Amino acid sequence: TDFFTTGLYDRERPFYVTSSPSMDILISSNLERLLSLTAGTEKTAAMMEKLFSKGSFRLSSDLLATLREDFSAYWADEEETEKSIRTLFTKERYLVDPHTAVAFCAYEKWRSDEKNMLFADAPTVILSTASPYKFPRRVLLALDAAEDRSVRKTRDRMIGREAAEEGAINDAASKKMRPEEADAMERWRELDDLRLMPLLEKISGAPIPAALAALSSTPLYNKIACEKSEMAALTEKLLQKPGEYEEKKEIEIKRVPEGQRAKEKRAGRKQAEVKTEKEKAAGRFRRKKI
Repeated sequence: TDFFTTGLYDRERPFYVTSSPSMDILISSNLERLLSLTAGTEKTAAMMEKLFSKGSFRLSSDLLATLREDFSAYWADEEETEKSIRTLFTKERYLVDPHTAVAFCAYEKWRSDEKNMLFADAPTVILSTASPYKFPRRVLLALDAAEDRSVRKTRDRMIGREAAEEGAINDAASKKMRPEEADAMERWRELDDLRLMPLLEKISGAPIPAALAALSSTPLYNKIACEKSEMAALTEKLLQKPGEYEEKKEIEIKRVPEGQRAKEKRAGRKQAEVKTEKEKAAGRFRRKKI
């Protein structure tokens, strides 16, 4: 949105993590393709070289005007994204993911813009590229705030509100959540995304995609665990000498509910893996040597 407004593309601008991870990027390959089609390959190559060497580039006023003939850009914050999810479900009974919700919010802003009033009632297609079941926690959070008793009743029946609240951990202050967001997160903390998907299906009536539904019964093939800082070194070792890591089959990864993970962090536990009986007896388990 900043780019289409100002013409400045800055890869060193602040980076924000949102509920729409595919939009949380600093360098867009789609934008490079658009520039190539509009300005030509040579000019685009020069702009991209400047982006990587200097950190930013600015379009000429003529090129920016050309892009604005075909494109308008808007943005949505987290509250607007949740509101879009909630609005589409309560009014249309249509379930969307956070990315599609951003697009819907942008469309609503485009319609309300005075210069677009002539086209406000024109048929419009919003392209959705992600399933809401990939983001069940965020979608449920949006629906939880809906003034829809059936949503709340179904949710409470399926997850057992009293039981969930009894074991909830109140860290809303540390997470800086809004009160209603913290309340919903408390009730769902003990449920991972695989267990939240049936709840979302029950509430919405939209079936879980077959590929995602199969995850709950899919065996865990890769059982190696490492810290983020160790990923590059471990990948290199596995590619060079995979035979040296046959013991990885002995390692079991324990799937930890959200609440338990939070408790472990507070208690100072740094890992959620468990040793097999064989490794315990031999004393061979060393995380950094996996």
